[in-house]
Amino acid sequence: MRMVMATSDFIPAGRTSLVKNGPVALQVQTEYAYRPQPRITTTVLNEGQVVYKIERGLKRKIDSIEGMNRMDSVIRQQHAQVLEVINDSQDSSSFLPAKQSPKQEETPTPQAQSPDSTSPPSPEKRMVEQLAGIPGVSRVFSLDCEGNFVAPGTSEEFRKSFSAIFKNLHEVLSVFTKIHGFGHKRERGVYEVENDRLFLVSAGDEFYFLYVERPAPSVCYEEVIKSTLDNMI
Repeated sequence: MRMVMATSDFIPAGRTSLVKNGPVALQVQTEYAYRPQPRITTTVLNEGQVVYKIERGLKRKIDSIEGMNRMDSVIRQQHAQVLEVINDSQDSSSFLPAKQSPKQEETPTPQAQSPDSTSPPSPEKRMVEQLAGIPGVSRVFSLDCEGNFVAPGTSEEFRKSFSAIFKNLHEVLSVFTKIHGFGHKRERGVYEVENDRLFLVSAGDEFYFLYVERPAPSVCYEEVIKSTLDNMI
C-alpha cells in the first residue's frame, strides 16, 4: 500500500537571523508558504514592525522530499542575500519605521520631553499583558497577520518547543479564515491546539500562541481566553 503525503508534509524549515546595522537591530525571517500561492517570503522587522518584505513566487507547490531539499537551498540563498544587503547598507536609518526616524528623535515634542507624560501601551502590548496574566500561562508568542513571529528569536524558540506545529504553521493559522474586503483581517477566536497546553488566539489583525506550562484545574482556558479577547474589542 502506497502512502500518499499531503502538501503540508513538505514544508522546509524557515530561517531567522538577528542582524545589526549600526544602532539598528533587525530580525530577518525567510520561510516557504504554499497558501494562497506558493512563495518564499523574507520579512525584515525592526522592533516588531515590518520595514521590508521580499516575496518570490513559485510555479508550483512542493510535492516531494527532493523538492523540499531543493527549496531549502533556495531559502538559505535568499536569506543570505538579504542579510548581505543589510550589512552592506550605509544608511541604517532606512531600516527604521517612520515614527522612529532620527529626525523625530532629535526634535521631540514638548509632550515627549515631559518626564510625567507616558504613552499609552499599544493594543497589541495590552493584549499580550492580559493573556500572560491568565493563571498557568507561562509564554505568549506574538505573530503578525501573515504568520511572522514579531519578537526577535521567538520563531526559533517556538520551533524548538513545538516543531510539528511550526512545520505546519500556516495550515494551523488557516483555522481562522480571512475576511474578504478587509485586507489581511481574519476571524477572531480561540483554537485549542494541544489540550490545556497550547492555544492559538486570533485577534483579527494578529495571532498569539499561549503556552500553558502548569494548567490550573479550576480554569477553563478556552472560555477565559475568549473572554479576554472579547474585552479587548
